[in-house]
Amino acid sequence: MRVYFVRHGQAFPESENPRRPLTEKGKRDAEIIAGFLKKNSVMVESVICSTKTRARETAQIIAGGMAAKPIILPREGLSPNDPVAPLREELETLQSDVMVVGHLPYLNELSAFLLTGKDNFPVYCPTCAVICLERISPGRWQLLFMVSPEWL
Repeated sequence: MRVYFVRHGQAFPESENPRRPLTEKGKRDAEIIAGFLKKNSVMVESVICSTKTRARETAQIIAGGMAAKPIILPREGLSPNDPVAPLREELETLQSDVMVVGHLPYLNELSAFLLTGKDNFPVYCPTCAVICLERISPGRWQLLFMVSPEWL
């Protein structure tokens, strides 16, 4: 089972727009990532995303650009400082690949817990980057790749 963590694309500052939608760069970066995932035959059944506008927009763009269109599942509990334990436990039970679109420090902490069992942030996730982890056995995960729009 693989999980693809995606940090939302660049968003407007709260002072400019309190909803914090994606900027044009944020939208372009999400399209670049969607193209990369499609080219590399990445398919997920669902995309779990934060309910915040910037995460939902990123999830919609990426899911819309993939070969097989996954279901987008916005949910509470994925905000920047929410506890990661509930989703970490859920990921341990899933059998099919999934994408999670969210925020920092949430994604850093979640990936750290899966990889090391600690919240020591071994991987930093730039905006709109993808971190792919694979569960190799119960409770054991490995980093397969990380890619950022700037690298593509």
